[in-house]
Amino acid sequence: MRTGFPDRDIVRINPGDSAVVTIDAWPDQSFNAVVSQIDEAANPLTGTYETELRLEETPLKLASGFIAKVEVYPVLKTKCWMVPVESLVEADGQSAFIYTVESTGLARKIPVIVATLVGTRAALTAGMDSIDKVVSAGASYVMDGMPVEISK
Repeated sequence: MRTGFPDRDIVRINPGDSAVVTIDAWPDQSFNAVVSQIDEAANPLTGTYETELRLEETPLKLASGFIAKVEVYPVLKTKCWMVPVESLVEADGQSAFIYTVESTGLARKIPVIVATLVGTRAALTAGMDSIDKVVSAGASYVMDGMPVEISK
């Protein structure tokens, strides 16, 4: 299906985003869809950006010109830092801590937010802004302020 979005909405929508479509002809049904294409320029007549959505197959009869309501769920893109899972200590849900090593050679305990685990790595969304060294091997034995020796 094709629909138009104003500029304030189109800047948050990308191909691949999921959507749910409700069609007046089928008021008790909702149809899953995916944004498949977005025009680069606004339609000069409507001022909206034409967007194509690919609906999942359905046995229900759909026809061109049906009136529909579209809700698009943009994928949120968040900056993440990847660290070895063994770097996490005192993890509880999305909250955890990591240890970093300061220039003095002392370990410093830092709170972080865990977005997800990807294999043997943890994606962190907060707490790593100025961190360049993370204790991984033996992190569970380190304490805040403890001297740490870095080995490669």
